[in-house]
Amino acid sequence: MQSKTQSMVEVLASTSFGFCIALASQVFIMAQYSIQTTLAQDAWITVFFTGVSILRGYAVRRFFNWLWHGRLR
Repeated sequence: MQSKTQSMVEVLASTSFGFCIALASQVFIMAQYSIQTTLAQDAWITVFFTGVSILRGYAVRRFFNWLWHGRLR
């Protein structure tokens, strides 16, 4: 069973790898739709959605940890 800290570390590590991919995707998508943004704007948008992703991942992981190791015992 993972501790809460281990869950957060795993989610942060996974999400940080995805951050670079998300930023590159953000730049590409904006260009494809002719939406002019700066790299800084794209980075802040990516930071926002990365934060949402971290919270979502942590919440889902803790829920399933509770479901399988807490409630069902």
